[in-house]
Amino acid sequence: MSDLRHTDVIDLGDITYRPGTEMYLPLWARLWAALGTPMFNLKIGRAPPKTAPAGPMPGRSPPCPRFPTR
Repeated sequence: MSDLRHTDVIDLGDITYRPGTEMYLPLWARLWAALGTPMFNLKIGRAPPKTAPAGPMPGRSPPCPRFPTR
């Protein structure tokens, strides 16, 4: 895909993911019907990376040193 100047490619996996990618056609058809034209774009956005919380999770007490967790 880099030959086509795509810089942010998402790998959807091997052939076992085929049913999921085939559902793009029904989505496209419904959007065509709703918009009245097949000329539209879809953009997939990425969520920002999750960061580790600074302290214990809210609503939880810190682990007890006498009784270690597994």
